[in-house]
Amino acid sequence: MRNTYFGKPITLCSAMLFAFSMMNVGQAANLQSGTPNLAGFKGSDVAQTMIDLVPVQLNTQNSEVVDIHGAFVGAHGLRLPGTFTGTLPCADCEGILHHLDLWPDGTYHMRRTWLGGDDNNQRDEIGRWYADPGRQAIVLNGASEMPLQWQILGEDRLRQLAMDGTSIESTLNYELTNEGGLAATDLEGIFLAGMAWLSPGAATFEECLTGRIYDISEDGARDDLVGAFETASGASDDPLFARVEAMLHMQGADLMGGGAEIVISRLIETAPGRECDPLPEQAALTDTYWRIDGILDEAVIKSPDIREPYLVLLSGEGGRYTASVGCNQISGRYEAVNEAISFGPAMKTRMACPPELDALERRLQEVLLRARGYRHENTTLTFVDEAGQTLADLAAVAFR
Repeated sequence: MRNTYFGKPITLCSAMLFAFSMMNVGQAANLQSGTPNLAGFKGSDVAQTMIDLVPVQLNTQNSEVVDIHGAFVGAHGLRLPGTFTGTLPCADCEGILHHLDLWPDGTYHMRRTWLGGDDNNQRDEIGRWYADPGRQAIVLNGASEMPLQWQILGEDRLRQLAMDGTSIESTLNYELTNEGGLAATDLEGIFLAGMAWLSPGAATFEECLTGRIYDISEDGARDDLVGAFETASGASDDPLFARVEAMLHMQGADLMGGGAEIVISRLIETAPGRECDPLPEQAALTDTYWRIDGILDEAVIKSPDIREPYLVLLSGEGGRYTASVGCNQISGRYEAVNEAISFGPAMKTRMACPPELDALERRLQEVLLRARGYRHENTTLTFVDEAGQTLADLAAVAFR
């Protein structure tokens, strides 16, 4: 059964996530330092929380900016929904401009711009966040790199924490502030996996990571998706799993993000009968999320507080790749022919990493420099050097 808030349909799961952000401090204290624990959180609590909400007032003059009077302060201490902005220090650029949109249902959008750098200086992402009340902090888990942690200084102020969750001891400004409600930004060049629905005159996309439902614009590569529906087996009104590269347009969205629209730049893959979580028995070399399990004869030990190391080889002209060990984002170009592979010069973001991640990052860059071939079988991938010696072992996992 579907319910509604602010005129938009929601599932029971969405309602629970929304209510979770509004739970009282006693309930929030049950959180673990990872995935939120909803044990003991009853459906009646959800209903009561939804009933207690104050109706939202939208600014009809500009649908991208909403009046702060429609927001509310949850148990975490933040006035949401809200946009937090600021320019944070950068080791070798003029600063990193942040635009962070937070919603009380646990969804976030973020744009980071490295000022004064090269042409590849903007990074957009979507993801989920949760509150850590024991530390008065929030943790952002996005579709790339490690979780980002922020200390809550007030209902409209956040301060960046180090990757281990400790305070950054510096006189420099590491704060983001909310100057007046929500001013959601558009996002570009984001990779999404989700379930697409096609009906006469409309198409929607439910994104796997956040559960958000977006309208699909008639612009861009929508016709490619329509064609995939026509050739897929089964009834055409069944949802179709798809992976896309897209732009996200927030103009016209309501306070909770409903009514936002994606413009598909490129249809990467469709998989009839597949849902968000299952992984096919045979993973493609390209456009697959490859978890890095071993580098240079050493197993990679995953930390529960840092995103697992990964690499994605993107399909399409020019052959781009993106990778991270849990700190900086590494990207560049690659060429793969038959079972030969080579990686071009790498570009990476400019964050200072803890010693253990810095060492792992250097080893990954060495692998990319020395790789001359690969072995690909089912859901495993191995990079080898010129002599055929193993450099790295990777495994396909669920697309993020």
